[in-house]
Amino acid sequence: MAFMMLMPSLTILEGTDVSQSISALAASSTTSSAKVKVAKPKKFKVTAKKIKSLDVSFKKVSKADGYVIYYSTSKKFTKKTTKKITVKVTKKLAQKKTITKRISKLKTNKTYYVKIRAYRIVNKKKVYSKYTKVKKVKTLKKASATVATTAQTQETTTAQSEQTTAPASQTTQTTTNFGGNRLYRYI
Repeated sequence: MAFMMLMPSLTILEGTDVSQSISALAASSTTSSAKVKVAKPKKFKVTAKKIKSLDVSFKKVSKADGYVIYYSTSKKFTKKTTKKITVKVTKKLAQKKTITKRISKLKTNKTYYVKIRAYRIVNKKKVYSKYTKVKKVKTLKKASATVATTAQTQETTTAQSEQTTAPASQTTQTTTNFGGNRLYRYI
């Protein structure tokens, strides 16, 4: 004798295992990881704005749960030279159109290769997109030029302040040293 349970489109016959029927229904109603495809990130840019760091920005992928950023000193992304950063999508990131991440603690004046892929979690497994094209970027050199210009600015401001504090009848001599060149200023 056959009877019906209160489950949609499931008929359980006498003598069949109930747990097998329920697991078959559950498997058919959920999406499998083989059917889900994730688009790869678009408008992918890598820039070196600060010393020893790179800024990675890309357009957000819809329905992605996170992104993995791979960076390496090798074109082939060998295991020894490659590192990765995982960026999970939070409420704040979900509201933005583009995502920006800074990779820091890098070597100066070194070439790095960067690629990204998005992922989505389906049935507790990560389904990844294809990789983006590899971007090649070189980190900035040490800021010896910028340090020298700030030192010059500080020395000129101190020289100007000494000029205003000296009496009008007194002649002062200010000596500054810019990289080995001596400049004399008579006031």
